[in-house]
Amino acid sequence: MAAVRVLAWMHPAGTLSSLRRPSWLAPPAAVAAPISSRPRLSVVPSMKSPSIAPPPASRPRPSERPASDSMRIRERAAHEETVRALHEEIETLRRTTAQLAQTLATTRRHVLEASEGELVKLALVIAERVVGLELTANPEQLVTWAKEAIATLPAREQLVVAISSDLADELPKSAWANITKTLEVDHQLPPGTCEVRSSATTVVVSAAARMEAVSETIGAIS
Repeated sequence: MAAVRVLAWMHPAGTLSSLRRPSWLAPPAAVAAPISSRPRLSVVPSMKSPSIAPPPASRPRPSERPASDSMRIRERAAHEETVRALHEEIETLRRTTAQLAQTLATTRRHVLEASEGELVKLALVIAERVVGLELTANPEQLVTWAKEAIATLPAREQLVVAISSDLADELPKSAWANITKTLEVDHQLPPGTCEVRSSATTVVVSAAARMEAVSETIGAIS
């Protein structure tokens, strides 16, 4: 038997693809997902749809104010209360000051009225001492007082100036020459006393008489 050598065997193009594979070599067919006949609905509204409006923004209620506003309101109320209390305290102090001033003025007036007599006596004692010292240092001061007394007389006819004996010893007659032409020494007069005598009246000139006139003037004024 003659041997036949097969160099190559090739089947025409497409022959292999057209050959049917056995069922045990074919891959399983893909199972298609069941398609629902109902339309799908989205639970999230589309912002681009003009038919669905966005929910309104929530607004805070009037009673639900921020904590900072409530704090400012409380601080303002406390400040106003403090200012009102200060105004009331100032007004009270003003009324108290006015009452104290009135009380002080009344007390001062009562004290002056109660001590007026004592003050007058004290003033007269001091003035008498001052006048006595002045006459001791300058006896001619009595001549000046006599001249003032003559000026107050309504009538100056028959004018006589009588002096005590101690004044006659202390003052020369020339000291009296300018106020009278008639000078007499009366030993009945108290020391340091001079009298201006006219036909109508007599004026006593001395430190005591001058103090008495001052006392009467002060009493008339008070």
